[in-house]
Amino acid sequence: MLSLSRPLPEDWVIPKRELLLLWITEGFIPQQDEQRMEDTAEDYLNELINRNLIQVVAVSINERIKKCRVHDLVRDLCIKKAKKQKLFEIQNNIVHVPSSSSSHPSTKCRRQGILNCIVLNLEGIEFRNRLSSSVGRLIHLTYLSIKLPFTFRESNSFFSKLPTSLGNLRRWQTLDIGIVILEKPTVIQKMKNLRHLFLFYHSQDGKPLLIDSLSYLQTLSNIWVSDWRKMIQFSNSIAKLENLRSLYLEAYPPGVPSFVMNSWLHLSKLQIKGRIPQLPHARQFPPSLTQLTLEETELDYDPMAILEKRQKLLTLRLRKDSYLGEEMQVSAHGFPRLKVIQLFGLNRMRRLNIEKGGMSKLTQLQVFESVLDINGLSELLLLQKVDVITTSLDHHP
Repeated sequence: MLSLSRPLPEDWVIPKRELLLLWITEGFIPQQDEQRMEDTAEDYLNELINRNLIQVVAVSINERIKKCRVHDLVRDLCIKKAKKQKLFEIQNNIVHVPSSSSSHPSTKCRRQGILNCIVLNLEGIEFRNRLSSSVGRLIHLTYLSIKLPFTFRESNSFFSKLPTSLGNLRRWQTLDIGIVILEKPTVIQKMKNLRHLFLFYHSQDGKPLLIDSLSYLQTLSNIWVSDWRKMIQFSNSIAKLENLRSLYLEAYPPGVPSFVMNSWLHLSKLQIKGRIPQLPHARQFPPSLTQLTLEETELDYDPMAILEKRQKLLTLRLRKDSYLGEEMQVSAHGFPRLKVIQLFGLNRMRRLNIEKGGMSKLTQLQVFESVLDINGLSELLLLQKVDVITTSLDHHP
């Protein structure tokens, strides 16, 4: 399992999410009864970490693994094993994937090897506002990742649209496009088997991306909508995705209407960035929600009265300008399972009141420096760590 179809560079740090999806894509993870392959892959990762075969590089606020790398000695061993199995060759420090018909492929065989490509990672390549339609010829492709070089990430690079040829591919599992797409990528509606979609779609005309045909979709991230009046239509579309676990939405200009989310039955992670006139009622949130992040929602009333009723919530992040008031109140039975809370960039907030019995399972608290008074801290018997952040962390993990 440590050997992918191509080796990772030495000392390469890889996000956990990416590593698990690569394992699944390359067929290393078996389907076990009703357990998701993503969960099985994470179990395998934890086992490899416990055996010191994989090293943890970074963890999140709730102590979940974010980034990792393979130990150099283990990497060398994996390369030797993979070369014996003829998964790839290394010539002059360049990785070559041989054709199944020959260990020294001709130009024709090398071309055939490319057409059999399953994983295509184009991270660090500069594009000229378009993705070649020839990608649609890779009929076995299941994983495509495109990310800008670090030096170009603040530039105006974008794709005007995605090529329609991508709709010819039937084995899609993961599509990760880290570049803004201007024209609505309707071709995605044809990717029936897609499980994970990371897409910087910048809806300039207000037309929502309707994806109700993607019945296997589990992750939907980085969707931007410039006209939230179409949000209800989009919400109804994703409500049909019974397997959706993780959702991240952004709105520019801000102005998110209140909408019902309790039809998103399996959604466990939700992040919303953009002004919300009013939060949904407690019963209108996804019933399985365990992690919630709000940013720039500009709530002018204390959101705790609603959020504290989410019985399964484990992590709550209230980031920059999510709340514009000065005080928050947690009731005696609020947040019965919450373990981690972050209060960042709430420049007007001064006081947090926690009644006895509230947040009884809390282990970690992070607050912005503007919060000068926290009442009830001594009642949090399981609290292990309190961090006071002195600078605004808009992109804190």
